[in-house]
Amino acid sequence: MITVETTEGKPACILFGQPVRGSLQAAWFTDVEVEAARKAKNAKTLACISPVPLELEEAIKGLARGRVEGTQVTLAKAAPDVYAKLLAAAAAQKKNEGAQAAAAETSSKETQAAALSTEGQVTAASGPNVSSVTAVGDSWSHLKVGDLVLACYGGPADGWWGARILKIEGDAFTLAWVDETEALARRPRAQLALVHPKML
Repeated sequence: MITVETTEGKPACILFGQPVRGSLQAAWFTDVEVEAARKAKNAKTLACISPVPLELEEAIKGLARGRVEGTQVTLAKAAPDVYAKLLAAAAAQKKNEGAQAAAAETSSKETQAAALSTEGQVTAASGPNVSSVTAVGDSWSHLKVGDLVLACYGGPADGWWGARILKIEGDAFTLAWVDETEALARRPRAQLALVHPKML
């Protein structure tokens, strides 16, 4: 058994997920551990935040140091509020990656970009499958397909999870959980929570 550990180092990567349903788990790894952690067999089912943004500095204090043992990573239990921050940070990184890709594509198609409206440019810069829900006024009434929200997985004891809106029928929302590729859920508008725009 090979254990990757160092006595010093700052968080360079955070792995988190729900290996067992109802169990929120997360841990951080240093820069020398990142490669081994990402290559671990069970890491394929986990979400990854790398590099670790400054806004997660407080959240990291509530996370355990991860371990890589052989071909497995070991995480620890994470508090629901900390887990929610990790979900939002992961969504923000995807948004930034989408924005960079959109900017590169726009620069290579200058004639096409000149014809875009201001609204079209904002949509392109935001990247695919990411929207920015503003927390001004009654934002719940402005939710739309593609928005990122928080919803209870089962009951309140199961905690709040990041989910993407797939379909809206009146006040009924069909959701896809951020860390699951197949499971869907249906929740009423009153049971959804907004993600702060700074965390998107």
